[in-house]
Amino acid sequence: NDSNISWNGSIFEVEEGYVNHPVKGTSYYGAYMFANYYGMELPTEFEWEKAARGMSEAGYPWGDNYGDDISDNANYLNSGDPWDNGTTPVGYFNGDNGTHYSPSPYGAYDLSGNLSEWVQHDLFMSELRMTRGGNYNDSPAGLLVFLKSYTAPDNTSAPVGFRCIRRLP
Repeated sequence: NDSNISWNGSIFEVEEGYVNHPVKGTSYYGAYMFANYYGMELPTEFEWEKAARGMSEAGYPWGDNYGDDISDNANYLNSGDPWDNGTTPVGYFNGDNGTHYSPSPYGAYDLSGNLSEWVQHDLFMSELRMTRGGNYNDSPAGLLVFLKSYTAPDNTSAPVGFRCIRRLP
């Protein structure tokens, strides 16, 4: 598959050259097991959206500029970044590199673009799992934070990854 992470029987290893990039090409099961192995979880769909939007109703984590050129805010299809149509390093859209400062209200990067992310959710169709955030194969409209996608939990599509959360006691 197109994953840049593997399990060697005792540890997870990231493909050389992708250490600062998000993990891609993982199934829901793989993302869940990775998080569990390190004492973390996948965020729920509501936690993910709160991290992406804060208290705002904006369409993107950095604000509401739908229809405008967002190539300096996020990684999407033909956005023109140096890693076009693949993953950018985490935090690349930080105001350096000729980009705009583009974190969410809570300081998280790449919640729109780069990779779609697996989330936990309660869905009546239990054979499917949800991803959020859009990815490097989507148009700018596909990166809107309120959009949801559903796919089989064993799907290992290249532009799908995950982020982990740790619950505080």
